[in-house]
Amino acid sequence: MSHAQYLRDLLRPLGVYDLVIIGTPVWAGRCSAPVRSFLSQYGEEMRKTAYVITRSSEVRYEEVFDQMDMYVRAPRVSAVTIRPNTVGSTFWRDEFLTSIRDGGKEKADNAG
Repeated sequence: MSHAQYLRDLLRPLGVYDLVIIGTPVWAGRCSAPVRSFLSQYGEEMRKTAYVITRSSEVRYEEVFDQMDMYVRAPRVSAVTIRPNTVGSTFWRDEFLTSIRDGGKEKADNAG
């Protein structure tokens, strides 16, 4: 069996998952083009989504979450922005994952 065939056999429709967590860098104030393309193609399949975005500036880019929501079946259940090398950049993990476990209460912008 080829590697490509093996990967195809592993793939399942995104609708079978309880939650799909999607990460993207912010590019020019927007969701990255590859992630936007992915959401455009598969967004309607996902029942629940949560987002992690990375950013280099102090601008928090919460509108990126709204941009991503335009492509999915239902609004996100949780989201977080991460700015590398800030005090809160390691804190996001605990808050974000707690939010997911608690049923998706939004915890946007925990990381600086």
